[in-house]
Amino acid sequence: SGTLGAFTASAKTLSGGSWLSVSPTQGSGPSTVTVSANTAGMAAGEYLGTVTIAAAGFANSPYSLGVSLTILAPALTVRPGSLNFSAVSGAAAPPAQSLMVSLMGGGSFLWTATASVTTPSGGTWLKISSPSGINAATLSVNVDPASLTAGTYQGQIQVSSQVNGSTSTVKVPVTLTV
Repeated sequence: SGTLGAFTASAKTLSGGSWLSVSPTQGSGPSTVTVSANTAGMAAGEYLGTVTIAAAGFANSPYSLGVSLTILAPALTVRPGSLNFSAVSGAAAPPAQSLMVSLMGGGSFLWTATASVTTPSGGTWLKISSPSGINAATLSVNVDPASLTAGTYQGQIQVSSQVNGSTSTVKVPVTLTV
């Protein structure tokens, strides 16, 4: 009870170095305190810290607030999760479709892509616009049904990238109905 007087605010990390900060660190009267996290160079994981505020005239002084920070590992993302094409036997190929390649969590990355045909074995009806790229990109996927008879054919696009020292791979099934 009483009037809120001078206060101090401090941040303390319990794990992960000095990623937690508070501003301003001192003041007087009712104020807004901003808590910030600097995650540059931090590995994926959960980090803990506290913000402590001590204020004259504040019944709960000092007051400590727990802070947790979760950093997710970057993950290779390819959307959509599958592609479906329809073509008429003997007619022109259907329009190309797009795959969006990105890294959830951001950052720079290199990727490679391969197209493979399951049916018919050794088939070559599935094509991609580029076998590799840098950072987020759109990959164009084409089908060529010219040598195929009526039926349903299966293939896949596999996109791989080195992310955090390990290979991350996403497989996108492709179906062509002729």
